[in-house]
Amino acid sequence: MIRLGALSINTPEAFVEARQKMARLAYSLGYSEIHVSRQVTVFSELLRLGRGIPAGVSVNIGIKNNNGRQGLSLEFVFGKQLSSSPDGNTFFDAFEVSHTAEGSTVISAFRYFIDHSFNPHVSLIESLRQMLSLPSRAELLKNLQLTNKELKDSAEQIKQAKEAAEEASLSLQSRVNELAEARHAMLNIMEDLGEANRELETAHRQILDSIRYASRIQRAVLPSESIAQRVFPQYMVIWEPRDVVGGDIYWCRTWGDGHLLILGDCTGHGVPGAFMTLIANGALDQAMQKAEPGDPADLIGHMHRLMQTWLGQDTDSGDSDDGIEVGACYLQPGRGQIVFSGARFSLFWLDRDGEVVEETGDKKGIGYRAVPQGATFTNKLIEVKPGRRFFLTTDGIIDQIGGAKRRGFGKKRFARLITNLTDVPLPEQGKYFLDALIKYQGGEKRRDDVSIIGFSFDRTY
Repeated sequence: MIRLGALSINTPEAFVEARQKMARLAYSLGYSEIHVSRQVTVFSELLRLGRGIPAGVSVNIGIKNNNGRQGLSLEFVFGKQLSSSPDGNTFFDAFEVSHTAEGSTVISAFRYFIDHSFNPHVSLIESLRQMLSLPSRAELLKNLQLTNKELKDSAEQIKQAKEAAEEASLSLQSRVNELAEARHAMLNIMEDLGEANRELETAHRQILDSIRYASRIQRAVLPSESIAQRVFPQYMVIWEPRDVVGGDIYWCRTWGDGHLLILGDCTGHGVPGAFMTLIANGALDQAMQKAEPGDPADLIGHMHRLMQTWLGQDTDSGDSDDGIEVGACYLQPGRGQIVFSGARFSLFWLDRDGEVVEETGDKKGIGYRAVPQGATFTNKLIEVKPGRRFFLTTDGIIDQIGGAKRRGFGKKRFARLITNLTDVPLPEQGKYFLDALIKYQGGEKRRDDVSIIGFSFDRTY
């Protein structure tokens, strides 16, 4: 057996991080999106069995050979005997529950690799070990707090030593020995301060490395440009997180007999926003299996109920209120129309010689606490004409402050920009949108992530 590492889960934060590491691990080992989603769900259900156990749950992870085939091996060790034994045979290829003499419960689970010929190489195994051993966000923050306290303590010691030196100068001859001692103490303090600075730099580097790794994961979720180009003859996408990672996400997938294009704007930006995009991605995966193909309003409704439940926002208790705003377009060849549904999201469209039209969605988002669990959304039908251009945008460009009066960019300015670019081929318009935004923004800070998708058809779809 090849050991990859172990996870210790005894806090809600550790539970969330363990889910994320499990998802990245499964993707790296060649499991499909559906298998990864199901595997993380089963993984989470097993971890929840350890709620209320002071010692928490530890998970030993490795790769082993079973009957001539390799697969992922998981060993869950609970700090006490479980009153009921779970059934994992519906997902795992091997599943065994045992109890130790020390009063612990051990669950051993095994899942074959989907690709029979898949053989993890040495570099991949080392990469997975490093990923599992990365310190948690809570540990990094704790190290930063400790380092900041040490810096403050050192600064106070320096101040006291300086005051002692000033007093000693009043009686130089009689206090030479005291000055020598103060000098020695100051050298020790400076050495401690240098060590504290080095620890701070190490912690800062670890945080940046973790965020950069998260960016790679987030970009892997986005569809490749070639997928969209096969669906849309004319296509343009802008995806610019304000930070290294962001809260905007988009999807382009085959659904039923047609194609689904979605642009979403999650609560927040940076690391919190990126976490929300992964939750939204999982909700979409499950919603597409439950909703009727071709009905984006039904799809959005399922996503809302899943995210609201996962975030614990389906009850009156709690302080969190996170979610996502989305615009979803479904296109089926031969129908000559787009089925659009928006959750606090609009679809803009323009004919060659016309004005920009804004097709608004429902005035409620997805997953938020104030939105009823059974909320429904509306489908709208829009005719597809040759040369008609369609645009989806998050509020990153709309709400950006700039200009002489320091006001938002706004929908009217966005619509004028679309009109002014009528003669520019759609695939080349991304540069002009960004140039206009940067010019308007001026010296103001970027407020949010910026994402815009444009598409059109040379003939009736």
